Amino acid sequence: MWEIGVSNQAVTFLLSVLAGIVYCVFYDVLRALRKAGFNSFIATFITDIIYWVIIAFATFLFLLARTNGEIRGYVLLASLLGFVICRATFSKPLLKIMSFIMIWMVKILRLIHCGFYRFYDGFLLAFSKVSTKFVKSTRLTLKKLKKLLKNRYSMLYTKENEKTSRNGDG
Repeated sequence: MWEIGVSNQAVTFLLSVLAGIVYCVFYDVLRALRKAGFNSFIATFITDIIYWVIIAFATFLFLLARTNGEIRGYVLLASLLGFVICRATFSKPLLKIMSFIMIWMVKILRLIHCGFYRFYDGFLLAFSKVSTKFVKSTRLTLKKLKKLLKNRYSMLYTKENEKTSRNGDG
């Protein structure tokens, strides 16, 4: 078992409380996203799983760095204490602020999204008109060219020219 001094234990305890506060703020971000409209059952389910995987990995890394990977009860309790303290004090005003920001961000992104698609639809409409005119004019030009070549071909190879060219006269 790895020995840890009292001063290191105190620092580890305080850092664990701070980690719990960070975990709570991260969860409040997810709660604000839910209030902004991402609140379907599947979205909630997936974000909760991702949240717990990230928190478990962060706690594992914290235990690895501070206690050489040994699970210490006071570290887990301190993280829980930090989460509860943050949830009881900072969470409500922080959630209101983040929800307000997220709702406005969603509105702004929707405006940008709608504007982009209006521009995109206008561009496609203009492109389709230009390409349709181009295809029609190209077909017309090819028909004229084909007709012109057909006329030229018939002028070059008349029956009289064929007879003289076969005989080698001329």
